[in-house]
Order: sequence, then C-alpha cells, then structure tokens
Amino acid sequence: IARTYEQEQNWPAAIGKYSDWLNDFPTNALRPQADYALAQADFRAGNETNAFARFTNFVAQFPTNDLAPLAQWWVADHFFGAGDFVDAEKNYQLFFQNFPTNDLVYQARMMAGRAAMGRLGYTDAIRYFTSLTGDTNCPPDLAAKALFAYGSALMQGGATDTNNPSSNFELATNVFSRICQLYPTNELGVLAWGEIGDCALQLAAYDPATNAYAQVIASPFANISARSQAQIGLGIALEKRAAQVEGGDQTALLQLALQNYLDVLYGKNLHDGEMPDSFWVKKAGLQAAGVAETLGEWAQAVAVYQRLEDLLPPLRESLGKKIAAAQGHLPPMKN
Repeated sequence: IARTYEQEQNWPAAIGKYSDWLNDFPTNALRPQADYALAQADFRAGNETNAFARFTNFVAQFPTNDLAPLAQWWVADHFFGAGDFVDAEKNYQLFFQNFPTNDLVYQARMMAGRAAMGRLGYTDAIRYFTSLTGDTNCPPDLAAKALFAYGSALMQGGATDTNNPSSNFELATNVFSRICQLYPTNELGVLAWGEIGDCALQLAAYDPATNAYAQVIASPFANISARSQAQIGLGIALEKRAAQVEGGDQTALLQLALQNYLDVLYGKNLHDGEMPDSFWVKKAGLQAAGVAETLGEWAQAVAVYQRLEDLLPPLRESLGKKIAAAQGHLPPMKN
C-alpha cells in the first residue's frame, strides 16, 4: 500500500503507511527496506531534516545491508549540496572505505576530490583525482573527467615550485594537452583547449592563447557556452597583445577584440537552435564597453551600455552615469 502511494507521489500518505508498518513489525526481516523507503519518502516530501536523520541512522544500524551504500551516498550528497565540503569529503571517504566493491566507489573518489576543491584543499583534491587517473580499473569516462579535474586543481592550487611561480600553469597545460590528444572529437577535448588558453593567458603567452581559443571557436563539438567563453578569452588575449604595441597595430588588435566581444553580446556566434549563455553575454558587454571607450568609439560604447542596462537591471543607475559620460563625448546633434 505504501508503494502505491509512492507511485502516486503522495508522500505524506506513504510516510504514514511506512511508519505504521515499522510500528507494527519492529523485528521483521524487511525492516531495513521499510526504514530506507521511509527516509526516501521523507526526502521526497521535503522533510530533509528527517531524511538526514533516518539515512544517518540507517548506515549506523544496518552497515552491511545492500541499501547501506545508497544511504551513505545520500548523506554525502546532502552535505555537498549544502556547501559543507568538509563533511561531504568525509562521507564520500567513508563510502569508498566501507564499500570498496560497490559500483559507485570510483564516483565517490571523484566526489571527494570535488569536495576537497570546494574547501580549497587542492593538494588533497589532486590526490583523489590522480588516484583515479592512475587506476586502470576506473571507468574510462570517469578517468577522463578526473584528468580534467586534475588540471583544474593545478590551475587553482598555486605554484608547486617556489622558484617558478607559474609552474602550476605549465603543469596544467601539459595535462590539458594530454586531454586534447586523447579526446580530440568530443566536448571534453574542446573544453581542454579553452583551459590551455586560460593557462597561456596566465603565462603571458598571448599568441598560444589566441591559438587555443580559436580551436574552441572553430570546433563543431563546442557548445555556445564554450564558444562564448573562448571568444571572450580571445578578446582579452588580443587586448593584452595590444598593450605591447603602439599606433595602428594597437588599434587593429583592439578593434578585433571589440568585434569578438560584440559577437557574443549580440548573439552573432549562435548556431541554429542555440540560446545565448547569459553569463558570458554580460561579461562580453562589460569587456566591450571598456574597449569601445579606449578606442574612442563613443556611439558604440553608448549602445553597449544601453544593452547592459537591459541585461543587468541592478546596475542601471551606474550604467546610466556611464551612458551620460559617453554621450558627453559625442558631437552635438544638428537640428
């Protein structure tokens, strides 16, 4: 009867029936299944505090039951979703320590690494990720994701060589280059090219950066978010190169950077059926406005700021001031 209520998604009724069953048959062999089902029903009903207590108690009371790994996983996910990365990591660790033969054991190591990243424990995160990349039994798809996460941890974790403050970006570039070689025809390989571009920016290697971003922009495997991010990265690299030259060369580079930003801002980089990524559209607008001002293209700057007013209502007041300032540079209109 309780399961019929589950199928109807009538969670209060299911909770009531499972609770009645547990009260009526406290020593029945099916008690673990009923306990687990009641915890799930509490969760589905929005009673997450009750669900947390029930799943935690389940692991302690029935540690060898077939459902114990799923209960342990729920507890770890609960902490991760709440942003408590320390306890999330501990509980993912408990999973792969206590249930080493479970199908989710490799995924638990991956999630422990992500939790370590969340608490800024990059050294520990790298240990989790490389334990997967070095394990020949790890599912290939997960090993690929772990390799990518390893590169990300290197980028965020700071220099590994005190005599070379950029050593982490150099190591990360090697990792992402390996991904590009291993997965040239899927999304992960495309994203790795974008990370190579970001590393090159940090290393002030602007030509390699533009080349890497161009790989993403031209790839048929890149979605709109990846392409938009790459076009913005390309624009930033072009701005950095422009700062190193003068005169007409500088102007040409800045105009090219501006065009990349405008392509993202106005959706000129969209393929059929795609929707723009609002985060990167806003970022492109902010970058475009600064370059337009630098170039003295005040009409363009006004248009960009007006577009940003629609995209960023909380900044309407400050953007209005920028519009007024930019309009002050325009010649007076003739009657």
